[in-house]
Amino acid sequence: MASRVSNLNPFASGANSTLDRIAEVINTDPSITSRQRADLLSALRTVGRAIALPLDAIPAHPAFLRPRLTKVKPARLGISAARWANVRSLLQTALALADVPMAGRTYLAPLSADWEALAALLPKRVHRPATLGQFQG
Repeated sequence: MASRVSNLNPFASGANSTLDRIAEVINTDPSITSRQRADLLSALRTVGRAIALPLDAIPAHPAFLRPRLTKVKPARLGISAARWANVRSLLQTALALADVPMAGRTYLAPLSADWEALAALLPKRVHRPATLGQFQG
């Protein structure tokens, strides 16, 4: 029996959703028409292809998504620039439907007490952020 390797990011906060979870929300929302559902799910799958990660490994957070999506070349995915713009718009709609905050917090988890204790041992001249979220760029 094959075991499934977890794609979970150990540095991502457990409180945050992934695009896989957003897909679940879209699949169960009765207010979304079948056409809208198909378009939104297709956009999520396209984002997964663009980032080259499974949906359950992609944090549903603009601070994670934005820098990666701006680097995407639609032609490399075999889609037009217009389709890519539509995918990005549909992604934003999907995030809004799932009540994902668009700004104001990091998608990364704060340091655990053990890591915080180790970080405190660093020399004072080493600049270290309060959380790993400040490393994002």
